[in-house]
Amino acid sequence: MLFSQSCSAEVQTKNIVMKKAVFIFVLAGLFFSANAQDGLQIVDPGKMWSYMEYTNFPPWYKKTYYHKFMGDTVIDQLTYVKVWQSEDENYQSWTPNGYIRSDENGDVYCLSNNFYGGLIYRFDVQVGDTFTIYNPSSWQFQVEVLSVDSVFVSPLGQYRKRIVLTAPEVGWATEESWIEGIGSMAGILNSGFQAVPLTGSWYDMLCEWQDGTKVFSNPDWPYCFMTTVSTPETPENKQGITIFPMPLVSNSVIGINKQLKNGRIIIVDVFGKTIKEIAVSGRESIPIQKGGFKPGVYIVLLYDGVRFVERVKLTVQ
Repeated sequence: MLFSQSCSAEVQTKNIVMKKAVFIFVLAGLFFSANAQDGLQIVDPGKMWSYMEYTNFPPWYKKTYYHKFMGDTVIDQLTYVKVWQSEDENYQSWTPNGYIRSDENGDVYCLSNNFYGGLIYRFDVQVGDTFTIYNPSSWQFQVEVLSVDSVFVSPLGQYRKRIVLTAPEVGWATEESWIEGIGSMAGILNSGFQAVPLTGSWYDMLCEWQDGTKVFSNPDWPYCFMTTVSTPETPENKQGITIFPMPLVSNSVIGINKQLKNGRIIIVDVFGKTIKEIAVSGRESIPIQKGGFKPGVYIVLLYDGVRFVERVKLTVQ
């Protein structure tokens, strides 16, 4: 009788252990399945992104680009995936646009067609971390992580990690957001372009697709593709800064068309060096003279306190 009870207890114990093992196995399977479907990897051949490059000054230029990654190649004994770009609204025509890879830590590296570039994303970071971005399209600079939180991504219907960073060594730098699995809000290959606006244009991520299904849509834009070289000036899109005459030959006027509480204008050269800083109250005209400016291209940045408002290009002859 005692032997029978002992066997029964042993069988029950084994059954409990087996049930727990099965339960843990199922949970593990669900966990790995969910993470596999979350699409947290940037370098994924099933993904496609669109972003828009535009100006806030005449001729109101707007252009949309698509990017995708497909086809392995080896560079310096490292496996990269080929980067492809399209300007076709129906994304049928693609041209090669560089190479991209991620390492075991999830860091993402990108090279141009001429093999220039380096680190463009690091998502395993904490507030206060600093690292250097080597964007293959332009330059390299150090960034600092300002905050790490989560944001709801629509139409994906998930919360994703969000990283906000800036370039502390650049006095006129702004803030840029990255979303894990989606990339920079400046565009998938434009890491740093919002933190350090140097090119005279602005860049915004529009949409992302995973295996043909749209998983991200920028709430600031109602579309995934937009191309135009001229947009009528309306109160909605009227720029906050105007410069006339342009280029600056001897004397010009900077017009401020926005109400500001603590406005300031910072004029920088193409290397980011501050040339002139002017306090403004908003809706006023500010005369500038050529003296102090060498011939070339400058960027005029408008701030309201610490908040970046707008920028325009200034050409000096």
